[in-house]
Amino acid sequence: FNIALFLSGEKKIDIGSLPSLKIYPMLRNDYFSDFGNKFVYKLGVNSQILNVPSLNIKFSYGTGFRAPTFNDLYWHGSGNRDLKPEKSKSYDFGFVVIAGSNVKVLSELKFELSFFNIDIEDRIIWLPSQENQSVWRPINIDHVNSRGSGFSGELVLFNKLFISGNFSIVKSIRTNKRTQDDATQNKYLIYIPRSNGYIKAELNFDKFFFVAQANYVGLRYTTEVNDRWLQPYLVVDFTGGLSVKNQFFNGQVKFTVKNIFNENYESMVGYPMPLRSFMVEFSTGLNYKQKGEIRNEAN
Repeated sequence: FNIALFLSGEKKIDIGSLPSLKIYPMLRNDYFSDFGNKFVYKLGVNSQILNVPSLNIKFSYGTGFRAPTFNDLYWHGSGNRDLKPEKSKSYDFGFVVIAGSNVKVLSELKFELSFFNIDIEDRIIWLPSQENQSVWRPINIDHVNSRGSGFSGELVLFNKLFISGNFSIVKSIRTNKRTQDDATQNKYLIYIPRSNGYIKAELNFDKFFFVAQANYVGLRYTTEVNDRWLQPYLVVDFTGGLSVKNQFFNGQVKFTVKNIFNENYESMVGYPMPLRSFMVEFSTGLNYKQKGEIRNEAN
């Protein structure tokens, strides 16, 4: 059983000729029938230091809490009823740039760069059990540090071509010692990629639309001592389709090719993912009027 009270707000502060500040406080208290009361907070600050183009600097600091899930506790044959909740402290900072343009080629540009650091106590992670390597069980790791940076951006060209994407670099390591000669200390957590990202391009032309997306996942270690790993992979998907709509009817048909370049990769050791695959989708809907507005109801 879980019940929570959440409170957040926003306050703008003007100090003379200095750039204005926006402060975002947040308080939350959770009661868990298994773990009692847990209180967390967060404070964010945002300041716009340029108007054209819009340049904002942001910073936040806060605490976090995550209770074990039902599966963590009770999964048949693997659940761990002795798990402790996760507790964390984190901060991040960065900047956001938004630029508009009257030029026909470039309609809008937005990008964001951020840096973060998270310290987690009693991190819950699933690992192969010592008794049977084919059976995974959740355990608490005393202290984990995750830090890195991320970049995201959006670009609109000719009001028809939308390009977006992000890329992040993350270092998630366990910093505590389990034994005096612990070979897993300061090693990467398993299956967390050191880098990942995507880029997506969407073109809308009258009733036709085309979407291409490339997803990248970097190197992932598969053992706690980091002596084995899965290679990075890049998977590209493509979708094209047609949308039709009138006063009474709307419909869409689209054709998708997943993993268009037939990339051979694994999400986990021993679990190869599908090669190139094809999909055709049809959807239909009826439009009806209600209180002077046209509503849409799709099946």
